[in-house]
Amino acid sequence: MPLTPQELLVEYDSDSSGSLSFQEFIRLWSAELLDAEDDELMFQRAFQFFDKDGNGDISLDEFRQGGILRGSTRAQVGA
Repeated sequence: MPLTPQELLVEYDSDSSGSLSFQEFIRLWSAELLDAEDDELMFQRAFQFFDKDGNGDISLDEFRQGGILRGSTRAQVGA
């Protein structure tokens, strides 16, 4: 079973800052996503990382929490 986003943060946040630096993210990506057995599993794990509440949808807030849309507005992302 894949780790939850919180578990991933605890595992890869080596400086205990509460967020992932670029280098920590590279470690996470390499260990958790690139080692996936196939592309579908890789995308599934990436999706689960952003789907914070586990409901099967990635909301704008979840994208923001993942750092993808930092500072973006709904209009900028077409919502």
